Amino acid sequence: MKVYILDTIKKGAWGGGNQFLRALRNIYMQKGVYTEDIENADLIIYNSYQSLTEVVRYRKKYPNKFFVHRLGPVFSYHRGQKWKLIDKLLVFFANHIADAVVFQSEWTKKEYIKLGFNLDIPYSVIYNAVDNKIFFSGNNKIFNKKKIRLIGTSWSKNRQKGFEYYKYLDKNLDWDRYEMTFVGNSPFLFSSINHISPVSSKELAYILKSHDIFIAPMSKDACSNSILEALSCGLPVVALDSGANRELVKESEMLFSDKEDFLRVITHVVNNYNRIQRNIVVPNILGVSTAYLDVIKKKKQVSFILLMLMSGILVILSFKSKK
Repeated sequence: MKVYILDTIKKGAWGGGNQFLRALRNIYMQKGVYTEDIENADLIIYNSYQSLTEVVRYRKKYPNKFFVHRLGPVFSYHRGQKWKLIDKLLVFFANHIADAVVFQSEWTKKEYIKLGFNLDIPYSVIYNAVDNKIFFSGNNKIFNKKKIRLIGTSWSKNRQKGFEYYKYLDKNLDWDRYEMTFVGNSPFLFSSINHISPVSSKELAYILKSHDIFIAPMSKDACSNSILEALSCGLPVVALDSGANRELVKESEMLFSDKEDFLRVITHVVNNYNRIQRNIVVPNILGVSTAYLDVIKKKKQVSFILLMLMSGILVILSFKSKK
């Protein structure tokens, strides 16, 4: 069986979805099951809304190939109500175009059920994973309570990524006891937090391993790649109890609910660091790649009439966007 990922996968520093698909493609290439030619593929994985026009075209051209729709973010939560139409369009594709759907988390599945996803459609919940040749835990890490090193990362400047919490730490951390680094893009400047521009995955892994605790204040994230990168590097994660963060962090003692609770949870993780670090569990990219291949067992038929209808809808949406 040959796999093709219908997405433009970018090199270098980029968002979490891109980094996951790149790691997934690398595993399939290592297994010898990836093809760069969609005509030779049996399993086609497409991501969110990025390639929907191409999906319709290829579904009509290759009706016997197996199409898996990967769903994660609910875009209206992060980009406003004007994106509600995209969320609804994704549900339509999931219900009528895909052979099977992969949700990035249980939280994502529940959100798309609210939007109208049909549970009769074959689906799986498969968490993201990182390239474990880059993001892995070193065994020689020494935790120094006298100077605790915190870190946060984000490719996106969207405020839902928790920048109000970073700003709160910038003003309220005990800087005699803590130091903090932020890697990525930020909508504002920090006064005490050390800000590093986006770096490659290898550089990011090196920076993560030089810190102690990862700060993850993102809200309503489907399956944060930044959390998985930090956990894979052996960092306990202090996360906002929102979206799928609880599913990734797993331990409720590392979750906070508001600013009043934030510093208390950081202190708790510091005081229980070694125990919490030993209990870190993270998805493995090899297992995740196998889980995607297993989805093909849930095959269903797709109606040609619905494909034609979808073509018409996309033409209308494209026409409106040009106005």
